[in-house]
Amino acid sequence: MPKTKELFEATKAAILALLEIGLTQHGTTKLLTSRDLKNETIRNRLHEAGLKSHRAQKKLFINKRQRKARLLFAGDHKDWSVDDLDKVLFCDESNFQLMPTSANLLVRRKPGEAYKPDYVAPAVKHGGGSVTFWGCFSMGGTGQMQLCEGLLPSLKPGWRTGTFQPCLGLHNHQI
Repeated sequence: MPKTKELFEATKAAILALLEIGLTQHGTTKLLTSRDLKNETIRNRLHEAGLKSHRAQKKLFINKRQRKARLLFAGDHKDWSVDDLDKVLFCDESNFQLMPTSANLLVRRKPGEAYKPDYVAPAVKHGGGSVTFWGCFSMGGTGQMQLCEGLLPSLKPGWRTGTFQPCLGLHNHQI
């Protein structure tokens, strides 16, 4: 059996092929134990191939139905005039986690592949242990930022006439 530095090209190719189909570094080492390979050897081959260990990026999961709806919405509104946009109130909420997440998933990827689906850990919006802020803006300016306790504004009973009315007042919009 050759020493680690004299590893055959076929073995290097086998290591990369196994990792390409989704096997982990540990799984690859286990599968190739008959060849007396060490975990360090597998790691070195990964580094040579440009695959460094990174934490998976988090991105809000958007399913096919949501993608289709977004595309239809964009197509329906692509020709809007400034007058049309003047009647729109844009609002959004931001959720901040108070506790660290447990999804510290390590992935092996090449530079520039951070957001490929195979290297992204889906994140779910509005998890436990968090606070949510809500705000809005329109052509008339920005509204006041609001701290949302419990339910989000659109789900909270009476929100239209309560806490968020001052935020909306500056825009001359009716809810």
